[in-house]
Amino acid sequence: MKCYSVVVLIFLFACNTSNNEISPIKKSITETVFATGVLIPESSYNLIVQSDGYITNIFHKEGEILSTRAVFASIDNEANVINSETAEQQLQITQQNTSSNAPALQQITASIKSMEDKVAQDNKQVLRLRTLLSQETIEKIDLENAALQLQTSKGNLIALKAQYENVKRQAVQQNINQKNIAQLQSLSKSYNQVTLPVGGKVYSKYKEAGDFVRKGDVIAM
Repeated sequence: MKCYSVVVLIFLFACNTSNNEISPIKKSITETVFATGVLIPESSYNLIVQSDGYITNIFHKEGEILSTRAVFASIDNEANVINSETAEQQLQITQQNTSSNAPALQQITASIKSMEDKVAQDNKQVLRLRTLLSQETIEKIDLENAALQLQTSKGNLIALKAQYENVKRQAVQQNINQKNIAQLQSLSKSYNQVTLPVGGKVYSKYKEAGDFVRKGDVIAM
């Protein structure tokens, strides 16, 4: 006996019996993006060293809020210290050279005093010879020679006074120049202390104590 299988395919047709209409809507596309990144403050600057040397200390940590001119780190640069001290000593010497007690000025002052005495003596000699000439006890040439000597002494006195002013002027100029040098060397010495030009929060440190840095290196943001 044979068996037959009958497969019945039933197609169901669905239809939308609703009367609602579908209309397109125009809207902005909103998309959520996930990504890694770094938060950057709206206003920031890099702290740059102005001196070569090893960092001996860093006094602050990331996250600290510091005030303007706060010392952030110190750098070991002995040359800056020596140059500053030498310049200061030279400044004291040049300052002393401008005073009336300076050896060079005292020497010229002594020469001026001696020449003033000679001028006074030569002047007396001229007056005395004039009297003798009126009495016809000397020759006219003697008075002329004495008058010439008086003029020479007066000229030497003028020259010594001019020399005094010139030496004093040079001493003052040297003192001004040395003062500028001392100020520059003192500024270089101050670079051994890295200070904040503007206060703010320490976001990142790029160097640690013991690191060697050169002028222009960034040590923090």
